[in-house]
Amino acid sequence: MAEEIIRIYPNDNMSFNIDNLSEDKNAQDFVEFELDLQKEGEPLETEKFDLDIEPGKNYWYFLEPEELKDGEYIYNITAKAKKAVGDYKKGQELAHTQKIFKVEGNPEEVEEKELPELKVEQTDEDVIFTGENFEAKFSRPLGGLVKLVYDGVDYLNSKPLITFWRPLTDTDLHLGYNFESALWLAATVGQQLLPEKYYFEQVGDDYKLTFVYRYPLPGGQESAVIYTVKPDGTIQVETVYSGLATVDTMPVFGMDFKLNKNLDAFKYYGYGPEENYIDTTEGLDLGVYESTVRKNYNKKIRPQENGNRTGVRWAEVYNSKTGKGIKFTAVKNNFEFNVLPYNTYEIEAASDASELGKINNTNVRIAGRVSGVGNGDYIDNWARVDAGEMIELIFDISPVTVFKETKKATPKKTEPKKAEAKKETSKVETKKEPTKKETKKETKTDTKEAKTKTTK
Repeated sequence: MAEEIIRIYPNDNMSFNIDNLSEDKNAQDFVEFELDLQKEGEPLETEKFDLDIEPGKNYWYFLEPEELKDGEYIYNITAKAKKAVGDYKKGQELAHTQKIFKVEGNPEEVEEKELPELKVEQTDEDVIFTGENFEAKFSRPLGGLVKLVYDGVDYLNSKPLITFWRPLTDTDLHLGYNFESALWLAATVGQQLLPEKYYFEQVGDDYKLTFVYRYPLPGGQESAVIYTVKPDGTIQVETVYSGLATVDTMPVFGMDFKLNKNLDAFKYYGYGPEENYIDTTEGLDLGVYESTVRKNYNKKIRPQENGNRTGVRWAEVYNSKTGKGIKFTAVKNNFEFNVLPYNTYEIEAASDASELGKINNTNVRIAGRVSGVGNGDYIDNWARVDAGEMIELIFDISPVTVFKETKKATPKKTEPKKAEAKKETSKVETKKEPTKKETKKETKTDTKEAKTKTTK
């Protein structure tokens, strides 16, 4: 294992702390730095630079971003080997960290658009919304959203459900949580709609539908699921777990969706790229990552909980052939996200991976909190979900097109060209690098210098 020679970590203000741990005076000529600025996971600019770092010294590297619009930003700073020396290869990463900050008070100019027409039809059992390339149906007897169509594609296979349960891990079984947490499985599968508490109202241009459920929990527990339908086809989902003082912990609080199995790929802005839980995020970065639903399922000997992502700002689940799908966007608080080819109960019922058969749905879980998975022997108390705390889960559902579908041209049979004929070439469009603005404005971040610099 190569010796650690550089350490980087972010400070509370707009700066990084860089430690040169090497005693070799030539080490400073061996290291180069790369600074990458992103807005909500999308690259803005990148620069490389060298620092004159003396052996055993500590440096502060100050950042001064130019005018930035409202949003969340990420500075990635990475130290790399400039050349191959000893155990190090050229380009090898030596140290890395992130600085995450938000800018407020400098909003983007948004062009106001005329709202599309939203038609509402009510029957004795259903409420149906029809808009521009959009249809949503809510069932009063079933208690929720039962149909969701964007651009002619029906994405929903069944009504979304509140869940308090995730598949048990080997660690859960080792610690006896299968017995301790059994009431949460009962609460999930035994939840009951209270039809007399259904409520429908119009609020401005939006429509709200409220469905209330009760759960077989000590002392009783009820929660409302509120759907807000907007003219542009966005549906906001809001639910709150109010807390239960008679029980210590719970596996999860979230909502399960059974979607069309043709939604076989996903992209998200959160921590990754590997699966992570509240107690397994060390060494992972906030960024935009993508994969397929099948690859996200970790094929273990005994099927169990896997595939989760934390700190998710938005997640897109889409058809890899057409690029069309639906997007889940966090409102107020970030959520935890999981998407698998099998649902919780299929995974829970299987004692061996071979028992998981045909894929019928793409199963998405949007959660306010998910219990940690531990290290095989124990799970820290702080990583469990406190059943006594209130958990609020609010997110939007909207259509998304990740990329436009392209059709492959059928090759035509042609006569061989003569030797003198010129070969056709295709033009490649190049993207222009973003230009820096000359004017500067103050942001909500702590900055001390007008330009990027280093100090001893």
